[in-house]
Amino acid sequence: MSDLYFKALNKTVENNSDHLLAVFTKKALISGWPEDLVSKIGVKIVDGNIAITHDQKLTQTISDLEYGTTSTPPRAAMRNFAAELDAHLLDILVACGIDAMFKRQVFS
Repeated sequence: MSDLYFKALNKTVENNSDHLLAVFTKKALISGWPEDLVSKIGVKIVDGNIAITHDQKLTQTISDLEYGTTSTPPRAAMRNFAAELDAHLLDILVACGIDAMFKRQVFS
């Protein structure tokens, strides 16, 4: 039972990765990341693992933004995103659960 439960949860989250991308995008822009860079970043979810994806050529630029350099302060977007990830996952699961109940007319 629990294996089926977790598979269903993972599938629900995978189907809503666009929500997580929107959350990350907002955090990155608020943190001061350049819009053209943020537009090249994605969120990928496979088997319950969530990762920020990007072209390998952007790794150093992203690291410099996230952790800062000797001349620039850090602009933590990924760490802020990760710190609040549980809340965003819960939002997705609750919204999908409520949507499913309405589709099945549980409240009729």
